[in-house]
Amino acid sequence: MPTLIEAEIRHARHYLMALKAADERYSQSSESPTRDLSTFDQEWPSIQKGQASAARRIEDDNMASLCNLYFEAGINLLGVLLHPKEYIPWLESSLAA
Repeated sequence: MPTLIEAEIRHARHYLMALKAADERYSQSSESPTRDLSTFDQEWPSIQKGQASAARRIEDDNMASLCNLYFEAGINLLGVLLHPKEYIPWLESSLAA
């Protein structure tokens, strides 16, 4: 049975990939970039939780790496969809990691 940190790493890694996929769909869609965001909308709470877990546990090397990757994975999409007050903490935790 995985430990709590191992479970959080798995969760954070899974939703990092979901964010990356949504960001790629968004940046490659030329006709209607927001049309394909329904999956993103459904997964957004879990993406936020994964990033928050990674940011909270940056003393763990795996989580620090994931924290840094979250910012990079959503660079196109999050900059458009989030208010700067929501986006800046992601950048700050990435820099801290």
